Parts: sequence; structure tokens; C-alpha cells
Amino acid sequence: MSLVKTRDRAVSFDEWAGEKIELEAIGEISSGKWDKNLESELREKWSDNWELFYPKARVRQELSREGIWSLIKKFDDHIAEELGEEILPSRLDNTVDDEGERVR
Repeated sequence: MSLVKTRDRAVSFDEWAGEKIELEAIGEISSGKWDKNLESELREKWSDNWELFYPKARVRQELSREGIWSLIKKFDDHIAEELGEEILPSRLDNTVDDEGERVR
């Protein structure tokens, strides 16, 4: 969790996490161990170009459900409070949409 403590807080959590998830998604494709259901969804829309859209789709997928990233976000919020910094809105707390626009 030291990455959370030392991350650049000028960047939103969603951006920071999104970069990590995209890198992970690229690794999934490289290793041949990607989400087959997500591949099917992307193939319907993008055909053989689905791999180009897979990393961004994984970000949307990971930041829209309970899981490890929601736990990391809670820890990140705690660190922000300790540092006396503003807790920025996130898709994980349903205060911004997929484009990063506030919904509340």
C-alpha cells in the first residue's frame, strides 16, 4: 500500500488507478489470459479491433464494481484525510461518470 501513500495526488484516483488497470489489461492480452466475456462484448462492437479497446474497457469494468480497487480507494481516501487533502470524486463512489464528469 506504499504506492497509495506516495502517489501523485495532483492526479485523481480514477486516473491513477486507470493507468495501473490499463497496464494490467495489456499484460492480460500479452499472456493470453484476458476476460473472455469482455472480449465478446468488444468484438460485437469493434470486431477484430477489440484488443485496442480492451484496456479502457477493463478500467470501466474494474472501477464500476466492488473489489480490490474499491478497497484501495478507501485506503486512498484515508491517506488523503491524514494529509489534510481533499478527497476527489470517483467512479467508485458514484460521484463521477465514465468521462470524469460529476454526477452529484
